Amino acid sequence: MKLLAKILLVVCVVAIAFAVLALLVMRNGGRLLAQESVTLSPAPPALADSGPAPALPEPPPGAIVFDLKYRPETGAKDDIQYYSYWGFGGSHVPNEPFLQAVHKRAKKVQAVDNSMLPGRQRAAVEYEGKKVLAFYFDLNADGKLTDNERILPTRKVGENGVDFITPDFTLKTEGGREIKFRVALRAEFHGENKEPSCMWSPACVLEGKSTINGEPARMVLFADGFSGGFDHFGSSSCALLVGDAAGASQEYLPRETLSRLVWCERQFYRLKLEGKRSSGHPARAVLTKDTSPLGGLAIKLASTNALQTAAMYLSLVGANDSEICFNLLDLKDKLPVGAYDLRRGTLGYGEKSSDEWQTRFSEGPTVRLAADKQTEVTLGQPTLAIRAVNEQERFGADAKEATTFKKGARIFLEPRIVGKNKEVLTGFSRAGRNSPQRDSTPPKVAITASDGKQVLAQTMQYG
Repeated sequence: MKLLAKILLVVCVVAIAFAVLALLVMRNGGRLLAQESVTLSPAPPALADSGPAPALPEPPPGAIVFDLKYRPETGAKDDIQYYSYWGFGGSHVPNEPFLQAVHKRAKKVQAVDNSMLPGRQRAAVEYEGKKVLAFYFDLNADGKLTDNERILPTRKVGENGVDFITPDFTLKTEGGREIKFRVALRAEFHGENKEPSCMWSPACVLEGKSTINGEPARMVLFADGFSGGFDHFGSSSCALLVGDAAGASQEYLPRETLSRLVWCERQFYRLKLEGKRSSGHPARAVLTKDTSPLGGLAIKLASTNALQTAAMYLSLVGANDSEICFNLLDLKDKLPVGAYDLRRGTLGYGEKSSDEWQTRFSEGPTVRLAADKQTEVTLGQPTLAIRAVNEQERFGADAKEATTFKKGARIFLEPRIVGKNKEVLTGFSRAGRNSPQRDSTPPKVAITASDGKQVLAQTMQYG
C-alpha cells in the first residue's frame, strides 16, 4: 500500500506539472517562451497597391527593368530587415495630448521620441517588470489615441526584448509627396535597468525582380532613414543580387549607397528611377549599359623599398557629382572617365606579395581618369600628427585645435597618420590565413614642455 501511495503521488505531481506547462503554452498562442510570456502579434500586410502611374516611357532597347513593389516587415521569417537602429531618447512634454492619453490607459510608460517623424515625434511603450507589453504610436498624427494605435509585440528579441512593427501609415516627404511607410521599434531591458532601452528602424523596402545576362536578378531599395526617400541617390541604399544570391533567403542583404552609376557583373550601368505607384513610391528601376570612354586606375604605396601592392577594396564618389558612388574589390577593370574622390579603401602590401600586410585609409585624394590611359595614384609615406582639443568639445563640429590649455583642463589627444596625398591611414595589420591580425603592441606617448623637460611618459591603454 505504501508503494502504491508513492506511485500515485508521483503521478499526481507529473500531471500537475504538465497541466501548468499546457496552460503556459496556451497563453502564448502555442509558443513556449523561456522567460515571462509575451503576446506576439504579426503586423498587418501591406495596403493594396493599384499599380504605377500611367504613361511610363518605353524603356531603351536592351534595358534591364525592375518593377518595384512596396514590401513591409510583418514579423515573418523572410522579412527584409535593416539591422540599423536610431535612438532619440524620450522626453516628457507637459500637456502633450497623445502622451496624456497613453498615461490614462497604461500604468508604467516610457516616452520614446523620434524627431524625424513629423506629427509623430512622441510615442511610448508600456511595460511591467522586465516585460514590454505594448507600443503606442500616433498612426494618423492627429494627437489622439485610438485602439489601433496600441501595437502589440511582433517578435521576441533576446531574453528581455521585443520588436514592434507598425501598420502602414502615410508619411509626407520633404518634397511634399505622400507615401506609405512603416517603422519598427526595438525595446529591451539591459542589465539592471528598470526602464527599457528603445531604438527605431525603418520597416519597409522596395523590391523588384528581373534578369541580368540570363541570370535572375533582384533589386532592393532601402529608405534614407525616416525621410521616406528610397530614391535619394548618394544617401539611400541599394542591394543588387544576381544569380543564386537573387533567390537565396539571407538574414542580411549586402547593400551599397544608391548610385546613378552601378557596377555589377563586371559591367557599369546607368540607373534611373521612373514613375510613381499609387503608394507614392518609384514605380520602376531601369539599368542601361554605360557607354562612357574608359580609363585605368592603379594605386601604389610609396616606401624606401620595393613593395607589392594591391587594392582590396575601394569606395569612390564623383568629385563633381555625389550621386555617383560605388565600391570596387579590385582594379582589374577600367572605369568610366571622370573625376573621383577616393573616400576610403583597403590596400594589401608586402615585400614578397601583396597579402602580407593590410592598411586602411579614408579621406583619399581626387583622381581624374582620362580615356585609354592608366592613372597612377601614390599613397603612403605616413607622418604622425597630434591634434589636441578640450575634452568637453571633442564631439563638437567646431572643436578648435589648441596648443595651450588652462591648468586642470582635460585634454583629448587625437593622433592622425597622414599620407603624402593627405589620406588618413586608419590601421595597419598583418594578414592572417582567415583574417587580419592586429599588432597588439600598445603605443607609448611622451609629452615634453617647451624647455624639453618631460611632463608625461606612459604606455597607452585601450578605452
